[in-house]
Amino acid sequence: MISEALHCEGERAAPLAQLVHEKTGGNPFFANRFIASLAEEAMLTFDHDAARWSWDLARIRAKGYTENLVDLMVGKLTRLSAATQKAVQHLACLGNGAAVATLSLVCGTTQMEIHSLLDEAVRAELLERRKDSYHFIHDRIQEAAYLLVPEIVRPEAHLRIGRLLAANTAPEQRDEAIYEIVNQLNRGAPLITSEQEREQLAQLNLIAGKRAKAATAYGSALSYLTLGDTLLPAGSWERCYSLVFSIELNRAECEFLTGDPAAAQVRLSALSFRAANLVDKAAVACLLTALYTTLDRADLAVEICLDYLREAGVTWPLHPTDKEIQGEYAHLCAQLDSRPIEARPKPTSKVSWRSWAPAIARMRSPSAYGGGSSSSREWLPACQTQALSA
Repeated sequence: MISEALHCEGERAAPLAQLVHEKTGGNPFFANRFIASLAEEAMLTFDHDAARWSWDLARIRAKGYTENLVDLMVGKLTRLSAATQKAVQHLACLGNGAAVATLSLVCGTTQMEIHSLLDEAVRAELLERRKDSYHFIHDRIQEAAYLLVPEIVRPEAHLRIGRLLAANTAPEQRDEAIYEIVNQLNRGAPLITSEQEREQLAQLNLIAGKRAKAATAYGSALSYLTLGDTLLPAGSWERCYSLVFSIELNRAECEFLTGDPAAAQVRLSALSFRAANLVDKAAVACLLTALYTTLDRADLAVEICLDYLREAGVTWPLHPTDKEIQGEYAHLCAQLDSRPIEARPKPTSKVSWRSWAPAIARMRSPSAYGGGSSSSREWLPACQTQALSA
């Protein structure tokens, strides 16, 4: 590559190629940047008299070029004007790329000024412009630009950006921008002292966690939910029950889905005592049932469901007799024979039915395949019978 770029014999280029490889690890992108930096600093020049490129290896080595690729990029970035450096640092805080409108908001200037500021970085081949956004050419350049932001001010910078994004994002667009907003605010979370703002951030982490969970990114979801939990002060159960319960329930589910059933079991067991209504109790019972079924503890899974239904006012025995089962079937047949199916009695409480239905559904697997007697395996249709005739 060096031989072709400099139009010289391979033997002559070999020592320089070896040096470039040492400094860049053989990465083509950084090899190109390194060679460009040599030319910029007159370490690599074109000899017009000899009509060829020339270099002094001893001088290059004496210059002490770093073997750290990030440091190499830092050196290139520091040669930008101060205003451009500042804009590039804002971009680095936002990530690998950002829309011009977002950069304008964060930098507190016009979009036209953003183009003017970043044009220098584009010409230096550090950024690329894509229609209405700017992006770092390589993630190592973004890393180098971020290092230029003093570590002590990074949390404050992220908090400021997060607040700006949250305040200037329309409510109907917040879900789409949730990761961008939350990732900024979370980095500045230690600086937030207002309980109200911490609760609001916990709510945003819940939204991000649920969105990540829906996308099967369970590890990321767990991180959002865990941070959301740490943001809430003591006494939050009494002040914002729904928020805390939802965070804890989703956190337990993500612990289960990321291969930590023990942590999920402990959290759900504690949560079962905190659940304040039948719908929430049903959610806990259903998740515990799924967990025990996965752990091949169908007996505990059925117990959990029956305990919950008992609390909801529906009492079913764990081991029904044949007579009880036959009685339930007879009761169902009598209900169906005596009136059209659409005229059967409706549950008196929609809330009760919302809570019973998931619990009954969750019992299907452990009750049917739990390895018990034929009577206990047949108990599921009897349970459904009683639910339908409630």
